[in-house]
Amino acid sequence: MIVSPVDRMPLTLHPNVTQRSTMNVLHGIALGAITALSLAMSTAPVAAQTTGPTTPVPLFSAAPPAPVEAEETLPPAGSGIQVQALDKVGASAIGLIDAQSGGLPVDIWQRSHPDMPALLISKLPEGIASPALRALTIRMLATAAPLPRGPGNTNPGAEATNRFLTARINTLVRLGAAGEALALADSLGSAARDVTIARATAEAALSVGQEDRACTLAPTIPPEADSDGFWQRVQVFCQIRTGDSSGAELSTQLLRDLGQASPLFLALADALGAGVAANLSNIAEADPLERAMLRQLGESAPQMPRPSLAELEQQVVRGLTPAATLAEAYAGAEVTAASLSDPVKAAFELDGTEARALLYQAATIQSVPAAKGELIRAALESAAQDGLMIALAPAFAEPIDNMQPDNSLWRFAGTAARFLYATGRADKARVWHGILGTRTLGDPTAAAENALLWPYATITGKQDIDTLSRGLSAAGQTWRSTAVAEQQDGGPGAERALFLMSALGLPVDGLSILHSFSSDRGEAPTRGAVLDALLLRGMRQAAQDSRAGDAIALAAIALGPHAPEVVDGASLAEIVSVLQDMGLSSDAEALALEALP
Repeated sequence: MIVSPVDRMPLTLHPNVTQRSTMNVLHGIALGAITALSLAMSTAPVAAQTTGPTTPVPLFSAAPPAPVEAEETLPPAGSGIQVQALDKVGASAIGLIDAQSGGLPVDIWQRSHPDMPALLISKLPEGIASPALRALTIRMLATAAPLPRGPGNTNPGAEATNRFLTARINTLVRLGAAGEALALADSLGSAARDVTIARATAEAALSVGQEDRACTLAPTIPPEADSDGFWQRVQVFCQIRTGDSSGAELSTQLLRDLGQASPLFLALADALGAGVAANLSNIAEADPLERAMLRQLGESAPQMPRPSLAELEQQVVRGLTPAATLAEAYAGAEVTAASLSDPVKAAFELDGTEARALLYQAATIQSVPAAKGELIRAALESAAQDGLMIALAPAFAEPIDNMQPDNSLWRFAGTAARFLYATGRADKARVWHGILGTRTLGDPTAAAENALLWPYATITGKQDIDTLSRGLSAAGQTWRSTAVAEQQDGGPGAERALFLMSALGLPVDGLSILHSFSSDRGEAPTRGAVLDALLLRGMRQAAQDSRAGDAIALAAIALGPHAPEVVDGASLAEIVSVLQDMGLSSDAEALALEALP
Protein backbone atom coordinates (compact mmCIF):
# COMPACT_ATOMS: atom_id res chain seq x y z
CA MET A 1 0.00 0.00 0.00
CA ILE A 2 1.40 3.38 -1.04
CA VAL A 3 0.99 6.33 1.28
CA SER A 4 1.14 9.73 -0.37
CA PRO A 5 1.56 12.73 1.95
CA VAL A 6 -0.14 15.87 0.78
CA ASP A 7 0.39 18.05 3.78
CA ARG A 8 -1.13 21.36 2.88
CA MET A 9 -3.57 21.32 0.03
CA PRO A 10 -7.21 20.24 0.12
CA LEU A 11 -8.08 17.15 -1.88
CA THR A 12 -10.52 17.68 -4.73
CA LEU A 13 -11.32 14.88 -7.14
CA HIS A 14 -11.04 15.86 -10.78
CA PRO A 15 -13.77 15.21 -13.38
CA ASN A 16 -13.80 12.94 -16.35
CA VAL A 17 -13.61 15.22 -19.35
CA THR A 18 -15.53 13.96 -22.37
CA GLN A 19 -13.76 12.10 -25.14
CA ARG A 20 -14.83 14.78 -27.59
CA SER A 21 -13.11 17.56 -25.60
CA THR A 22 -10.02 15.40 -25.33
CA MET A 23 -9.83 14.96 -29.08
CA ASN A 24 -10.10 18.72 -29.51
CA VAL A 25 -7.05 19.11 -27.31
CA LEU A 26 -5.19 16.34 -29.09
CA HIS A 27 -5.87 18.03 -32.41
CA GLY A 28 -4.90 21.46 -31.10
CA ILE A 29 -1.74 20.33 -29.25
CA ALA A 30 -0.93 23.92 -28.27
CA LEU A 31 0.26 24.54 -24.74
CA GLY A 32 -2.58 26.95 -24.26
CA ALA A 33 -5.04 24.17 -25.03
CA ILE A 34 -3.22 21.82 -22.67
CA THR A 35 -3.42 24.36 -19.88
CA ALA A 36 -7.05 25.14 -20.67
CA LEU A 37 -7.92 21.45 -20.29
CA SER A 38 -5.93 21.35 -17.07
CA LEU A 39 -7.88 24.32 -15.74
CA ALA A 40 -11.19 22.92 -16.97
CA MET A 41 -10.72 19.73 -14.98
CA SER A 42 -11.41 21.53 -11.73
CA THR A 43 -14.97 22.50 -12.70
CA ALA A 44 -16.53 19.34 -14.19
CA PRO A 45 -18.40 16.67 -12.19
CA VAL A 46 -16.50 14.17 -10.07
CA ALA A 47 -16.12 10.63 -11.46
CA ALA A 48 -15.84 7.56 -9.30
CA GLN A 49 -12.42 5.94 -9.26
CA THR A 50 -11.51 2.62 -7.69
CA THR A 51 -8.01 1.72 -6.75
CA GLY A 52 -5.93 -1.00 -5.04
CA PRO A 53 -2.35 -1.65 -3.82
CA THR A 54 0.67 -1.94 -6.03
CA THR A 55 3.87 -3.91 -5.51
CA PRO A 56 6.93 -1.71 -4.84
CA VAL A 57 9.25 -1.63 -7.83
CA PRO A 58 12.99 -1.69 -7.06
CA LEU A 59 15.26 0.76 -8.84
CA PHE A 60 16.05 -0.42 -12.37
CA SER A 61 13.99 -3.55 -11.90
CA ALA A 62 13.85 -5.86 -14.91
CA ALA A 63 10.37 -7.14 -14.05
CA PRO A 64 7.08 -5.21 -14.12
CA PRO A 65 4.87 -5.07 -11.03
CA ALA A 66 2.06 -7.61 -10.98
CA PRO A 67 -1.49 -6.24 -11.24
CA VAL A 68 -3.55 -6.65 -8.08
CA GLU A 69 -7.17 -6.53 -7.11
CA ALA A 70 -8.96 -3.41 -5.91
CA GLU A 71 -9.12 -2.84 -2.17
CA GLU A 72 -9.91 0.81 -1.56
CA THR A 73 -11.37 3.85 -3.24
CA LEU A 74 -9.90 7.31 -3.37
CA PRO A 75 -10.42 9.28 -0.17
CA PRO A 76 -12.92 12.14 -0.01
CA ALA A 77 -11.93 15.74 -0.52
CA GLY A 78 -9.90 17.33 2.25
CA SER A 79 -8.60 14.09 3.76
CA GLY A 80 -4.92 15.19 3.69
CA ILE A 81 -2.83 12.01 3.79
CA GLN A 82 -3.76 9.90 0.77
CA VAL A 83 -3.76 6.10 1.02
CA GLN A 84 -4.36 4.61 -2.37
CA ALA A 85 -4.48 1.15 -3.90
CA LEU A 86 -4.73 0.31 -7.57
CA ASP A 87 -6.77 -2.41 -9.22
CA LYS A 88 -5.54 -4.24 -12.29
CA VAL A 89 -3.55 -1.23 -13.39
CA GLY A 90 -1.65 -3.18 -16.02
CA ALA A 91 1.26 -1.87 -18.02
CA SER A 92 0.69 1.84 -17.36
CA ALA A 93 1.73 1.29 -13.72
CA ILE A 94 5.18 0.02 -14.67
CA GLY A 95 8.14 2.09 -13.51
CA LEU A 96 11.62 1.95 -12.05
CA ILE A 97 10.97 3.44 -8.62
CA ASP A 98 8.12 3.96 -6.21
CA ALA A 99 7.53 6.18 -3.20
CA GLN A 100 9.57 3.85 -0.98
CA SER A 101 12.60 3.86 -3.28
CA GLY A 102 12.96 7.53 -4.15
CA GLY A 103 10.02 7.95 -6.52
CA LEU A 104 6.80 9.92 -6.24
CA PRO A 105 3.45 8.70 -4.85
CA VAL A 106 1.61 6.10 -6.89
CA ASP A 107 -1.40 8.39 -7.46
CA ILE A 108 0.32 11.31 -9.22
CA TRP A 109 -1.79 10.81 -12.36
CA GLN A 110 -4.99 9.48 -10.79
CA ARG A 111 -6.99 12.72 -10.95
CA SER A 112 -5.82 13.69 -14.42
CA HIS A 113 -7.73 13.01 -17.61
CA PRO A 114 -6.58 9.67 -19.10
CA ASP A 115 -5.10 11.38 -22.17
CA MET A 116 -3.44 14.25 -20.31
CA PRO A 117 -0.31 12.52 -18.94
CA ALA A 118 1.02 11.43 -22.35
CA LEU A 119 0.14 14.80 -23.86
CA LEU A 120 1.95 16.77 -21.16
CA ILE A 121 4.97 14.46 -21.14
CA SER A 122 5.34 14.75 -24.91
CA LYS A 123 5.45 18.57 -24.58
CA LEU A 124 8.22 18.61 -21.97
CA PRO A 125 11.18 20.61 -23.30
CA GLU A 126 14.38 18.96 -24.45
CA GLY A 127 16.34 20.74 -21.75
CA ILE A 128 15.28 21.96 -18.29
CA ALA A 129 17.74 24.51 -16.98
CA SER A 130 17.01 23.92 -13.29
CA PRO A 131 18.93 20.85 -12.04
CA ALA A 132 16.38 20.46 -9.22
CA LEU A 133 13.33 20.58 -11.50
CA ARG A 134 15.02 18.38 -14.11
CA ALA A 135 15.77 15.74 -11.47
CA LEU A 136 12.16 15.92 -10.22
CA THR A 137 10.85 15.51 -13.77
CA ILE A 138 13.02 12.45 -14.37
CA ARG A 139 11.79 10.98 -11.07
CA MET A 140 8.22 11.59 -12.19
CA LEU A 141 8.83 9.79 -15.50
CA ALA A 142 10.55 6.86 -13.76
CA THR A 143 7.89 6.46 -11.04
CA ALA A 144 5.57 3.46 -11.14
CA ALA A 145 2.27 5.33 -11.31
CA PRO A 146 -0.65 4.23 -13.49
CA LEU A 147 -2.91 6.19 -15.75
CA PRO A 148 -6.28 7.26 -14.33
CA ARG A 149 -9.42 5.34 -15.14
CA GLY A 150 -11.51 6.25 -18.13
CA PRO A 151 -15.25 6.82 -18.55
CA GLY A 152 -17.34 4.32 -16.64
CA ASN A 153 -14.46 3.58 -14.26
CA THR A 154 -12.78 1.46 -16.94
CA ASN A 155 -9.10 0.62 -17.09
CA PRO A 156 -7.06 2.68 -19.56
CA GLY A 157 -7.03 1.02 -22.95
CA ALA A 158 -4.01 -0.34 -24.77
CA GLU A 159 -3.76 2.71 -27.03
CA ALA A 160 -3.65 5.19 -24.15
CA THR A 161 -1.22 2.99 -22.23
CA ASN A 162 1.12 2.69 -25.20
CA ARG A 163 1.08 6.45 -25.79
CA PHE A 164 1.89 7.01 -22.12
CA LEU A 165 4.78 4.53 -22.02
CA THR A 166 6.20 5.72 -25.35
CA ALA A 167 6.09 9.35 -24.21
CA ARG A 168 7.94 8.46 -21.01
CA ILE A 169 10.71 6.59 -22.85
CA ASN A 170 11.16 9.27 -25.52
CA THR A 171 11.18 12.11 -22.99
CA LEU A 172 13.70 10.43 -20.73
CA VAL A 173 16.01 10.23 -23.76
CA ARG A 174 15.40 13.92 -24.56
CA LEU A 175 16.28 14.84 -20.98
CA GLY A 176 19.60 13.02 -21.21
CA ALA A 177 18.42 9.98 -19.22
CA ALA A 178 18.71 7.30 -21.91
CA GLY A 179 19.86 4.75 -19.35
CA GLU A 180 16.64 5.21 -17.39
CA ALA A 181 14.65 5.07 -20.66
CA LEU A 182 16.14 1.67 -21.54
CA ALA A 183 15.66 0.38 -17.99
CA LEU A 184 12.00 1.37 -18.24
CA ALA A 185 11.71 -0.43 -21.57
CA ASP A 186 13.32 -3.51 -19.99
CA SER A 187 10.59 -3.61 -17.35
CA LEU A 188 7.66 -3.53 -19.77
CA GLY A 189 7.33 -7.23 -20.49
CA SER A 190 4.58 -7.94 -23.01
CA ALA A 191 3.78 -4.22 -23.35
CA ALA A 192 7.11 -3.76 -25.12
CA ARG A 193 5.69 -5.62 -28.13
CA ASP A 194 3.77 -2.52 -29.17
CA VAL A 195 5.39 -1.04 -32.28
CA THR A 196 5.51 2.54 -30.97
CA ILE A 197 7.16 1.41 -27.73
CA ALA A 198 9.55 -0.79 -29.70
CA ARG A 199 10.60 2.18 -31.85
CA ALA A 200 11.16 4.39 -28.81
CA THR A 201 13.27 1.61 -27.30
CA ALA A 202 15.31 1.17 -30.48
CA GLU A 203 16.04 4.89 -30.79
CA ALA A 204 17.07 5.02 -27.11
CA ALA A 205 19.36 2.03 -27.64
CA LEU A 206 20.95 3.55 -30.73
CA SER A 207 21.53 6.84 -28.91
CA VAL A 208 23.71 5.12 -26.29
CA GLY A 209 25.55 2.67 -28.56
CA GLN A 210 23.44 -0.44 -27.93
CA GLU A 211 23.15 -1.34 -31.61
CA ASP A 212 22.62 -5.07 -30.96
CA ARG A 213 19.43 -4.27 -29.06
CA ALA A 214 17.99 -2.32 -31.98
CA CYS A 215 18.99 -5.09 -34.38
CA THR A 216 17.21 -7.65 -32.24
CA LEU A 217 13.98 -5.65 -32.40
CA ALA A 218 13.98 -4.89 -36.14
CA PRO A 219 13.08 -8.38 -37.46
CA THR A 220 10.11 -8.62 -35.09
CA ILE A 221 8.24 -5.69 -36.66
CA PRO A 222 5.76 -6.63 -39.43
CA PRO A 223 6.19 -4.67 -42.69
CA GLU A 224 2.69 -3.21 -42.48
CA ALA A 225 3.65 -1.53 -39.20
CA ASP A 226 6.65 0.23 -40.77
CA SER A 227 4.86 3.19 -42.34
CA ASP A 228 7.88 5.49 -42.73
CA GLY A 229 10.62 2.89 -43.34
CA PHE A 230 12.31 3.30 -39.95
CA TRP A 231 12.60 -0.41 -39.31
CA GLN A 232 13.74 -1.04 -42.86
CA ARG A 233 16.52 1.51 -42.32
CA VAL A 234 17.50 -0.20 -39.08
CA GLN A 235 17.51 -3.51 -40.93
CA VAL A 236 19.90 -2.10 -43.55
CA PHE A 237 22.29 -1.05 -40.80
CA CYS A 238 22.05 -4.45 -39.13
CA GLN A 239 22.64 -6.28 -42.40
CA ILE A 240 25.78 -4.22 -42.96
CA ARG A 241 26.99 -5.03 -39.44
CA THR A 242 26.58 -8.77 -40.05
CA GLY A 243 28.22 -8.70 -43.48
CA ASP A 244 25.04 -9.19 -45.52
CA SER A 245 26.08 -6.67 -48.17
CA SER A 246 23.75 -7.94 -50.90
CA GLY A 247 20.72 -7.81 -48.58
CA ALA A 248 21.68 -4.34 -47.42
CA GLU A 249 22.08 -3.15 -51.01
CA LEU A 250 18.63 -4.42 -52.02
CA SER A 251 16.99 -2.91 -48.95
CA THR A 252 18.73 0.43 -49.52
CA GLN A 253 17.54 0.54 -53.12
CA LEU A 254 13.98 -0.11 -51.97
CA LEU A 255 14.20 2.76 -49.48
CA ARG A 256 15.63 4.97 -52.21
CA ASP A 257 12.80 4.10 -54.58
CA LEU A 258 10.15 4.73 -51.92
CA GLY A 259 11.72 8.01 -50.78
CA GLN A 260 11.92 6.75 -47.19
CA ALA A 261 15.53 7.60 -46.43
CA SER A 262 17.40 10.86 -46.02
CA PRO A 263 20.34 11.75 -48.27
CA LEU A 264 22.64 11.32 -45.27
CA PHE A 265 21.34 7.81 -44.56
CA LEU A 266 21.77 6.78 -48.19
CA ALA A 267 25.29 8.21 -48.30
CA LEU A 268 26.15 6.39 -45.08
CA ALA A 269 24.74 3.11 -46.38
CA ASP A 270 26.80 3.46 -49.57
CA ALA A 271 29.90 4.39 -47.56
CA LEU A 272 29.51 1.44 -45.23
CA GLY A 273 29.04 -0.88 -48.19
CA ALA A 274 32.22 0.44 -49.81
CA GLY A 275 34.10 0.70 -46.52
CA VAL A 276 34.94 4.39 -47.00
CA ALA A 277 33.23 7.67 -46.19
CA ALA A 278 32.41 9.81 -49.21
CA ASN A 279 30.10 12.76 -49.90
CA LEU A 280 28.88 12.95 -46.34
CA SER A 281 27.36 16.28 -45.36
CA ASN A 282 25.01 17.63 -42.70
CA ILE A 283 26.27 15.08 -40.21
CA ALA A 284 25.49 17.52 -37.39
CA GLU A 285 21.80 16.79 -38.11
CA ALA A 286 22.21 13.01 -37.90
CA ASP A 287 19.50 11.09 -36.04
CA PRO A 288 20.36 8.26 -33.59
CA LEU A 289 20.48 5.63 -36.37
CA GLU A 290 22.69 7.77 -38.58
CA ARG A 291 25.00 8.49 -35.66
CA ALA A 292 25.29 4.75 -35.09
CA MET A 293 26.20 4.35 -38.76
CA LEU A 294 28.89 7.02 -38.37
CA ARG A 295 30.30 5.10 -35.42
CA GLN A 296 30.29 1.95 -37.55
CA LEU A 297 32.45 3.71 -40.17
CA GLY A 298 35.11 4.14 -37.50
CA GLU A 299 38.24 6.06 -38.39
CA SER A 300 37.13 6.63 -41.97
CA ALA A 301 34.09 8.62 -40.79
CA PRO A 302 34.29 12.39 -40.73
CA GLN A 303 34.49 13.83 -37.25
CA MET A 304 31.25 15.08 -35.80
CA PRO A 305 31.54 18.85 -35.41
CA ARG A 306 32.49 19.66 -31.86
CA PRO A 307 30.38 22.25 -30.09
CA SER A 308 32.11 25.47 -29.20
CA LEU A 309 32.72 26.23 -25.53
CA ALA A 310 29.75 28.58 -25.55
CA GLU A 311 27.51 25.89 -27.11
CA LEU A 312 28.78 23.35 -24.59
CA GLU A 313 27.94 25.68 -21.73
CA GLN A 314 24.39 25.98 -23.05
CA GLN A 315 24.11 22.21 -23.29
CA VAL A 316 25.17 21.96 -19.64
CA VAL A 317 22.62 24.63 -18.70
CA ARG A 318 19.88 22.54 -20.33
CA GLY A 319 21.06 19.36 -18.66
CA LEU A 320 22.04 17.68 -21.93
CA THR A 321 25.78 17.46 -21.21
CA PRO A 322 27.45 16.56 -17.89
CA ALA A 323 29.34 19.32 -16.11
CA ALA A 324 32.40 17.04 -16.11
CA THR A 325 32.46 17.23 -19.92
CA LEU A 326 32.52 21.02 -19.71
CA ALA A 327 35.35 20.84 -17.16
CA GLU A 328 37.36 18.75 -19.65
CA ALA A 329 36.65 21.30 -22.37
CA TYR A 330 37.75 24.15 -20.12
CA ALA A 331 40.95 22.23 -19.37
CA GLY A 332 41.62 21.67 -23.07
CA ALA A 333 40.86 25.20 -24.27
CA GLU A 334 43.68 27.13 -25.86
CA VAL A 335 45.11 29.79 -23.56
CA THR A 336 48.34 31.74 -23.76
CA ALA A 337 51.23 31.57 -21.32
CA ALA A 338 50.95 35.33 -20.89
CA SER A 339 47.30 35.10 -19.80
CA LEU A 340 48.15 32.35 -17.31
CA SER A 341 50.76 34.59 -15.73
CA ASP A 342 48.03 37.04 -14.63
CA PRO A 343 44.73 35.23 -15.28
CA VAL A 344 42.40 37.53 -13.35
CA LYS A 345 43.56 40.58 -15.28
CA ALA A 346 43.51 38.70 -18.60
CA ALA A 347 39.99 37.41 -17.92
CA PHE A 348 38.63 40.99 -17.89
CA GLU A 349 39.60 41.30 -21.55
CA LEU A 350 37.94 38.04 -22.64
CA ASP A 351 34.31 37.11 -23.18
CA GLY A 352 32.65 35.13 -20.40
CA THR A 353 33.21 31.65 -21.83
CA GLU A 354 36.89 32.20 -22.64
CA ALA A 355 37.44 33.89 -19.28
CA ARG A 356 35.97 30.90 -17.43
CA ALA A 357 38.19 28.47 -19.34
CA LEU A 358 41.28 30.55 -18.52
CA LEU A 359 40.37 30.84 -14.85
CA TYR A 360 39.63 27.12 -14.64
CA GLN A 361 43.03 26.20 -16.04
CA ALA A 362 44.75 28.71 -13.78
CA ALA A 363 42.94 27.32 -10.74
CA THR A 364 43.91 23.73 -11.52
CA ILE A 365 47.62 24.56 -11.65
CA GLN A 366 47.63 27.03 -8.75
CA SER A 367 49.12 25.46 -5.62
CA VAL A 368 48.53 28.32 -3.16
CA PRO A 369 45.05 27.76 -1.62
CA ALA A 370 44.17 31.44 -1.22
CA ALA A 371 45.15 32.24 -4.81
CA LYS A 372 43.25 29.18 -6.06
CA GLY A 373 40.19 30.36 -4.20
CA GLU A 374 40.35 33.79 -5.80
CA LEU A 375 40.52 32.23 -9.27
CA ILE A 376 37.49 30.00 -8.63
CA ARG A 377 35.64 32.96 -7.16
CA ALA A 378 36.37 35.06 -10.26
CA ALA A 379 35.17 32.25 -12.55
CA LEU A 380 31.90 31.80 -10.69
CA GLU A 381 31.30 35.53 -10.57
CA SER A 382 31.74 35.54 -14.35
CA ALA A 383 29.16 32.76 -14.62
CA ALA A 384 26.78 34.65 -12.32
CA GLN A 385 27.04 37.79 -14.47
CA ASP A 386 25.85 35.68 -17.43
CA GLY A 387 23.06 34.08 -15.40
CA LEU A 388 24.77 30.68 -15.53
CA MET A 389 26.24 30.25 -12.06
CA ILE A 390 24.04 27.37 -10.88
CA ALA A 391 24.45 25.40 -14.10
CA LEU A 392 28.18 25.93 -14.56
CA ALA A 393 29.33 25.80 -10.93
CA PRO A 394 29.41 21.95 -10.90
CA ALA A 395 32.19 22.14 -13.52
CA PHE A 396 34.28 23.67 -10.71
CA ALA A 397 33.13 21.09 -8.14
CA GLU A 398 36.43 19.20 -8.05
CA PRO A 399 38.67 22.20 -7.32
CA ILE A 400 36.14 23.51 -4.78
CA ASP A 401 35.82 20.16 -3.04
CA ASN A 402 39.60 19.87 -2.89
CA MET A 403 39.81 23.12 -0.93
CA GLN A 404 39.95 22.41 2.80
CA PRO A 405 38.08 24.96 4.95
CA ASP A 406 40.53 27.18 6.80
CA ASN A 407 40.30 30.60 8.42
CA SER A 408 43.02 31.87 6.07
CA LEU A 409 40.64 31.31 3.14
CA TRP A 410 37.91 33.62 4.42
CA ARG A 411 37.88 35.60 1.16
CA PHE A 412 36.85 32.43 -0.66
CA ALA A 413 34.46 31.27 2.07
CA GLY A 414 31.39 33.11 0.78
CA THR A 415 31.79 31.68 -2.72
CA ALA A 416 32.27 28.16 -1.38
CA ALA A 417 29.30 28.46 0.97
CA ARG A 418 26.97 29.77 -1.74
CA PHE A 419 28.00 26.98 -4.14
CA LEU A 420 27.55 24.28 -1.50
CA TYR A 421 24.21 25.63 -0.26
CA ALA A 422 22.89 25.81 -3.83
CA THR A 423 24.00 22.28 -4.68
CA GLY A 424 22.39 20.68 -1.64
CA ARG A 425 25.39 20.31 0.68
CA ALA A 426 24.29 22.58 3.50
CA ASP A 427 26.37 20.94 6.24
CA LYS A 428 29.63 21.60 4.39
CA ALA A 429 28.37 25.05 3.37
CA ARG A 430 27.89 26.02 6.99
CA VAL A 431 31.54 25.26 7.74
CA TRP A 432 32.62 27.82 5.15
CA HIS A 433 29.85 30.17 6.25
CA GLY A 434 31.21 30.02 9.79
CA ILE A 435 34.71 30.92 8.58
CA LEU A 436 33.31 34.02 6.91
CA GLY A 437 31.39 34.86 10.08
CA THR A 438 34.61 35.08 12.09
CA ARG A 439 35.61 38.18 10.05
CA THR A 440 32.38 40.15 10.28
CA LEU A 441 33.29 42.34 13.26
CA GLY A 442 36.42 43.86 11.82
CA ASP A 443 35.83 43.77 8.07
CA PRO A 444 32.84 45.51 6.42
CA THR A 445 33.35 43.56 3.17
CA ALA A 446 33.23 40.23 4.98
CA ALA A 447 30.23 41.41 7.01
CA ALA A 448 28.31 42.31 3.84
CA GLU A 449 29.09 39.02 2.14
CA ASN A 450 28.18 37.10 5.28
CA ALA A 451 24.87 38.96 5.48
CA LEU A 452 23.95 37.96 1.91
CA LEU A 453 24.20 34.30 2.92
CA TRP A 454 21.41 34.71 5.49
CA PRO A 455 18.59 33.47 3.16
CA TYR A 456 20.58 30.32 2.33
CA ALA A 457 21.06 29.52 6.00
CA THR A 458 17.42 30.30 6.76
CA ILE A 459 16.00 28.17 3.94
CA THR A 460 18.15 25.20 4.90
CA GLY A 461 16.62 25.39 8.36
CA LYS A 462 19.50 26.25 10.65
CA GLN A 463 19.12 29.94 11.33
CA ASP A 464 16.46 32.34 12.55
CA ILE A 465 13.41 30.19 11.82
CA ASP A 466 11.90 30.82 15.26
CA THR A 467 12.36 34.58 15.00
CA LEU A 468 10.94 35.22 11.55
CA SER A 469 7.34 35.43 12.71
CA ARG A 470 8.32 38.22 15.10
CA GLY A 471 10.20 40.14 12.43
CA LEU A 472 13.71 39.90 11.11
CA SER A 473 16.44 38.89 13.52
CA ALA A 474 19.63 40.91 13.86
CA ALA A 475 21.22 38.80 11.11
CA GLY A 476 18.14 39.26 8.97
CA GLN A 477 18.17 43.01 9.47
CA THR A 478 21.82 43.11 8.41
CA TRP A 479 20.91 41.09 5.33
CA ARG A 480 18.02 43.42 4.53
CA SER A 481 20.13 46.59 4.67
CA THR A 482 22.90 44.94 2.63
CA ALA A 483 20.43 43.63 0.06
CA VAL A 484 18.75 47.03 -0.25
CA ALA A 485 22.12 48.67 -0.94
CA GLU A 486 22.91 46.01 -3.54
CA GLN A 487 19.49 46.51 -5.11
CA GLN A 488 20.09 50.24 -5.44
CA ASP A 489 23.28 49.39 -7.31
CA GLY A 490 21.30 47.30 -9.81
CA GLY A 491 21.56 43.94 -8.03
CA PRO A 492 18.66 41.57 -7.31
CA GLY A 493 18.39 42.78 -3.72
CA ALA A 494 15.89 41.54 -1.15
CA GLU A 495 12.72 41.16 -3.18
CA ARG A 496 13.66 37.90 -4.90
CA ALA A 497 14.81 36.18 -1.71
CA LEU A 498 11.68 37.24 0.18
CA PHE A 499 9.45 35.89 -2.60
CA LEU A 500 11.21 32.52 -2.40
CA MET A 501 11.27 32.34 1.39
CA SER A 502 7.58 33.17 1.56
CA ALA A 503 6.84 30.53 -1.10
CA LEU A 504 8.55 27.91 1.06
CA GLY A 505 6.13 28.70 3.87
CA LEU A 506 8.66 30.38 6.14
CA PRO A 507 6.83 32.61 8.63
CA VAL A 508 8.01 35.86 7.12
CA ASP A 509 5.59 38.44 5.78
CA GLY A 510 7.49 39.36 2.66
CA LEU A 511 5.07 42.00 1.44
CA SER A 512 5.01 43.92 4.69
CA ILE A 513 8.80 43.75 4.98
CA LEU A 514 9.16 45.07 1.44
CA HIS A 515 6.69 47.84 2.24
CA SER A 516 8.61 48.75 5.37
CA PHE A 517 11.66 49.77 3.35
CA SER A 518 10.08 50.66 0.03
CA SER A 519 11.28 54.25 0.32
CA ASP A 520 14.88 53.00 0.27
CA ARG A 521 14.56 50.89 -2.83
CA GLY A 522 15.15 53.43 -5.55
CA GLU A 523 14.24 52.35 -9.09
CA ALA A 524 12.90 48.82 -9.49
CA PRO A 525 15.55 46.38 -10.71
CA THR A 526 15.18 44.29 -13.84
CA ARG A 527 12.92 41.44 -12.84
CA GLY A 528 14.17 38.78 -15.28
CA ALA A 529 12.26 36.44 -17.53
CA VAL A 530 8.55 36.32 -16.69
CA LEU A 531 7.12 32.84 -17.18
CA ASP A 532 3.90 32.14 -19.07
CA ALA A 533 1.03 33.15 -16.77
CA LEU A 534 -1.42 30.65 -18.26
CA LEU A 535 0.96 27.76 -17.67
CA LEU A 536 1.54 28.89 -14.10
CA ARG A 537 -2.19 29.19 -13.52
CA GLY A 538 -2.73 25.69 -14.91
CA MET A 539 0.05 24.40 -12.66
CA ARG A 540 -1.54 25.97 -9.58
CA GLN A 541 -4.97 24.61 -10.47
CA ALA A 542 -3.57 21.12 -11.04
CA ALA A 543 -1.90 21.21 -7.63
CA GLN A 544 -5.11 22.34 -5.95
CA ASP A 545 -6.93 19.44 -7.61
CA SER A 546 -4.25 16.96 -6.43
CA ARG A 547 -3.11 16.32 -10.00
CA ALA A 548 0.55 16.20 -9.01
CA GLY A 549 1.86 14.78 -12.28
CA ASP A 550 0.11 17.49 -14.29
CA ALA A 551 1.46 20.19 -11.96
CA ILE A 552 5.07 18.98 -12.15
CA ALA A 553 4.93 18.69 -15.95
CA LEU A 554 3.44 22.18 -16.33
CA ALA A 555 6.14 23.59 -14.03
CA ALA A 556 8.85 22.01 -16.18
CA ILE A 557 7.24 23.28 -19.38
CA ALA A 558 6.91 26.78 -17.93
CA LEU A 559 10.49 27.02 -16.66
CA GLY A 560 12.01 25.06 -19.54
CA PRO A 561 15.36 26.46 -20.71
CA HIS A 562 15.31 29.45 -18.35
CA ALA A 563 18.01 29.28 -15.67
CA PRO A 564 16.32 29.83 -12.28
CA GLU A 565 18.64 32.70 -11.39
CA VAL A 566 17.45 34.80 -14.36
CA VAL A 567 13.71 34.19 -13.95
CA ASP A 568 11.41 36.76 -12.39
CA GLY A 569 11.18 36.13 -8.65
CA ALA A 570 7.37 36.08 -8.55
CA SER A 571 7.18 33.53 -11.38
CA LEU A 572 9.72 31.26 -9.76
CA ALA A 573 8.15 31.64 -6.31
CA GLU A 574 4.88 30.36 -7.76
CA ILE A 575 6.58 27.11 -8.83
CA VAL A 576 8.35 26.82 -5.48
CA SER A 577 5.07 27.40 -3.64
CA VAL A 578 3.24 24.74 -5.66
CA LEU A 579 5.96 22.15 -5.00
CA GLN A 580 5.86 23.02 -1.31
CA ASP A 581 2.07 22.73 -1.19
CA MET A 582 2.20 19.29 -2.82
CA GLY A 583 4.49 17.98 -0.11
CA LEU A 584 7.64 18.10 -2.26
CA SER A 585 9.49 20.23 0.28
CA SER A 586 13.02 19.09 -0.55
CA ASP A 587 12.45 19.77 -4.25
CA ALA A 588 10.97 23.19 -3.50
CA GLU A 589 13.92 24.06 -1.27
CA ALA A 590 16.44 22.90 -3.88
CA LEU A 591 14.81 25.05 -6.57
CA ALA A 592 14.69 28.08 -4.25
CA LEU A 593 18.39 27.71 -3.39
CA GLU A 594 19.23 27.60 -7.11
CA ALA A 595 17.36 30.85 -7.63
CA LEU A 596 18.63 32.96 -4.74
CA PRO A 597 20.53 36.12 -5.71
